[in-house]
Amino acid sequence: MNKLVSIIVPVYNVEKYLKRCMTSILEQTYSNLEILLIDDGSPDNSGNLCDEIQSTDERIKVYHKANGGLSSARNYGLERCTGEYIFFIDSDDWIEKNAIELLVSRAEETGADLVCGSYKEVREDGNVIRNVTQERKTFNPEEAMYAYLNGTAIHSIVWGKLYRNTMFSGIRFPEGCLHEDEFVTYQLIYAANQIETLPEVLYDYVIRENSITSKKFSKARLVTIDAARGLYEETLRHDAKEIQELGYRKYIKTLESMYVCAQKYLDDEQIGGLEQYQKEIHTECKKACKKLQGKSELRRQAFLIAYFPLYFTTMRKVRQIAKRIAGKR
Repeated sequence: MNKLVSIIVPVYNVEKYLKRCMTSILEQTYSNLEILLIDDGSPDNSGNLCDEIQSTDERIKVYHKANGGLSSARNYGLERCTGEYIFFIDSDDWIEKNAIELLVSRAEETGADLVCGSYKEVREDGNVIRNVTQERKTFNPEEAMYAYLNGTAIHSIVWGKLYRNTMFSGIRFPEGCLHEDEFVTYQLIYAANQIETLPEVLYDYVIRENSITSKKFSKARLVTIDAARGLYEETLRHDAKEIQELGYRKYIKTLESMYVCAQKYLDDEQIGGLEQYQKEIHTECKKACKKLQGKSELRRQAFLIAYFPLYFTTMRKVRQIAKRIAGKR
């Protein structure tokens, strides 16, 4: 068990956190590592810090590039890594000392292309918010997709997982959008011969107040509709009807939640950005009213969006008026 593992670390405006992240990598009990620090045009001192850290360990490679976003940095690393296995870590997070060893050990024991560890959400000071764990299990791609869509395992995040390098043949992160992980997770599940999950908490995911994922809803988040549509279309290429149904429900639920959030948080001018998705949302919600069975909340919401869109518009206007009145007090 001495296969080379490439650890890809996108770096942007993280001078406060980078050393903690790198310390956790350099102290791994598994030592055969290739560590790629991708400085994505950081305006702070992160780039210089990368060079400084590189001088302490020959396993570290530093690349400085123009800013292109998280997906761009990850893709840049994928083009340059040489390990048999790949591991992603965000530069404000950290990993447990035995993380890589446990993941590689499981991959070598089972021959799995993808091994997923459990993780915990923590605050910047290290205080634990919650543990997100899963059972020790073996999945084929169909079983893994079922667990993924049910939310019981293999969550839509790329960090904290060990991938066989060959899985990324033809798969790259979409650049210029948020929620890039949702676009590739289902592709990687279907690209794997076998998927393993571990109950051990190996990754520490930091929830920062000013991070992209913690900010209020914005128009940019509407691209999750594209990801959900792509996932549903992918399930249709496979035979399992139950998975197709779960993929469809996820797609409709995403349409509904994006529509409701847009109506709730965006102003009149920003709502104009919904035009790209407006027809799709209303058309698919009408279909869902017929396709979804029973009196589920999903079907009720689809009915409101499809046939009573003025309800949401009126509620948005009421909220805007209430906000103006509150501001005058």
